[in-house]
Amino acid sequence: MPKNGYHFLYDIHFFTTFAHPKLLPNAIGGTTLTQLIKTMKSFLRSIPAGTATIILLGIITYLSLADRPFGDTHISLFRGADKLVHILMYLVLDVVVLLDYTKHRYPHHTNDNISLAFTACVSLYGLLMELAQLMMQETSRSYDIVDWYADTFGAVLGFFLARLWVCRWYRHHIISHHHHHHHDKESE
Repeated sequence: MPKNGYHFLYDIHFFTTFAHPKLLPNAIGGTTLTQLIKTMKSFLRSIPAGTATIILLGIITYLSLADRPFGDTHISLFRGADKLVHILMYLVLDVVVLLDYTKHRYPHHTNDNISLAFTACVSLYGLLMELAQLMMQETSRSYDIVDWYADTFGAVLGFFLARLWVCRWYRHHIISHHHHHHHDKESE
């Protein structure tokens, strides 16, 4: 198992914490829900740290710079919905970046200053996307500094969410359980 595996879906276990697996019906082909969760955790742990960040950066770059990322489909939302989308995209991006950092640093703890630096990088990435849109005058894209404010707000929310809850939960429920279980097997 690679040391830098990554789990970017947080954890299916979170959704089953409130219901005992034996009380739930068997899942696919007689496999119990507990076995399915173990398999999913193992798969997600095997993904190298940084992979989810790179994939998410690619998706956000495409959505930010493609002339018409959804083709001719017009999605009509409420006024200001695009700002909410910016907040959510950059909140998720920052959480994923900080989870990657947590995974990379394990078994050592992360450093708040470095986490803040990653958050600043996420914000600067949002500014870079806006500046790139400024240079794309012949497309449907347009520069809006308020989008960057929304990106930064989302990144800061992501920092607090990740540092106060997600990364600690991740270390405790995903990494450390696997780490202890793996060492128990080696000592037998």
